[in-house]
Amino acid sequence: MALVLCAPAARAQEPEKTPEQQEKEKLKAKEQAEKEKLKAKEQAEKEKLKAEAQRAKEERGEEAEPGVKGLVKSAEADEALTRIEETDEEASLSEPSTVTLAEVAAEAPIDKKLPKRLGPVRLKIGETNDWIGFGFATQLEFDYEQFVEGAGQAKESDIFVELRRLRFTLSSSFLDKKIRTSLQLNFVPDALELIDIWFAFRPVPKVSLRMGQFKVPYDRYRAQSFAALSFSDWATTTRMFGSGRQIGLEVFGTGKNPSFEYAAGVFTGVNARAAHGVGIADIYGEIPFNRSDLADGDPTTAVHPALIGRVARNVGKINTDANTDVVGGKIRQSFGLGFAWDARPVATVDLPLRLSAEWLAKLYHVHINVVGYIAWFEEWTTGNYAFGPWGLMAETGYRFTRLWELAIRYSLTYITNALQNDAAAYAVAQIAAAPDPAQAAIQYADVGEQISQDQLALVLNAYIIGKSLRTLLEGAWESLRLNEGRRNAFRLTVQVQLVF
Repeated sequence: MALVLCAPAARAQEPEKTPEQQEKEKLKAKEQAEKEKLKAKEQAEKEKLKAEAQRAKEERGEEAEPGVKGLVKSAEADEALTRIEETDEEASLSEPSTVTLAEVAAEAPIDKKLPKRLGPVRLKIGETNDWIGFGFATQLEFDYEQFVEGAGQAKESDIFVELRRLRFTLSSSFLDKKIRTSLQLNFVPDALELIDIWFAFRPVPKVSLRMGQFKVPYDRYRAQSFAALSFSDWATTTRMFGSGRQIGLEVFGTGKNPSFEYAAGVFTGVNARAAHGVGIADIYGEIPFNRSDLADGDPTTAVHPALIGRVARNVGKINTDANTDVVGGKIRQSFGLGFAWDARPVATVDLPLRLSAEWLAKLYHVHINVVGYIAWFEEWTTGNYAFGPWGLMAETGYRFTRLWELAIRYSLTYITNALQNDAAAYAVAQIAAAPDPAQAAIQYADVGEQISQDQLALVLNAYIIGKSLRTLLEGAWESLRLNEGRRNAFRLTVQVQLVF
């Protein structure tokens, strides 16, 4: 049998590709490589965000740390949304009983790029995590005011430039944030003040104690920093109802997660500054005393104990230390209640009882904040308690880009008939007993006449470097309603803010 060996058939030769075909294949391969590179980069960013969120969560021990927090922080979103706690010691930011963006970072869209911020400035102590921090905040403001003739008010206008705030802070953290301190001073030339001085200690997770001078924990709105506001200043309702600063001791914290916030404490019952929560004195024609003034203040104070506290229930991953909605997303809400009870109030100076109810909602860069206040006052004529002023603040805004925000706010403080009548009787008595009745008549001229105070403001914000460098343009209608009519005024404000 013969064995025949056959050679394999020759492979057909492929036709040579034209230069145009070769160029197309090169472009296609290049596009595919770019797609794969971009996909890998996006995946790496996702992994980095997850890792940073977990690390920040572990560093915080799942709890809100003491200090003052509030601004949407620096760096890119994958860093800013998870490391906002780096500035929670700054006294220029919000109170520690609020939930910061760091605690809700897991829900923040990873493709949102936040502006950078300035600071924080810290000095590390040895090889530990202990540090001493320095902060600065200032606001330069231009105002034009037009007063409308009516109800005894002459038509006139005023233009001025003002250095609103000039604040320096010194803060510290020891023993892995278990011990915290803060000192904040205001150095505006005509208002040298001690703003805050406090010491905080965290004995166990979720529970912190704080003692010193700081904002009382009455409402979340005032627990914000002035630097975190969407407007040039607080709503007019805070003059009567807002959380002022007092000396006291408080306990604050959260539940197992930031869905529950609480803060409560015992305080002196005497406001340390003549700024917020002192409006009842205005109704009686008196000028509140500023005990924190470094030139003419008084470090000693009488004590008539006050119990003050607030609780809040948060639905969804919401940042409650600022109203503006930077990260957007589905609806998130916070419901809060506050109380302030003074055991031995001084008539014409203190409100014996104040209650507040608050709702904050955020949805796809839109925020809505509504706060209602009611209070009782002590009648100067009888010493009895009567239902006194009540107030309302409603604000909404839209953060349509990282840079721009448009917001509108209305506030109302209403004076009841009982309070009007008591204030009028007080004014008559003071004028009659005064050594100079003519001068006293000027001081108490409108006492008992006021019915309400209204304000409607519209603002456009430009967050150049987040809230670290922010400028705004604001227009406002302000009205004082008296028995004889309304005194109206219009104000235009341009403000530049620098914070680190």
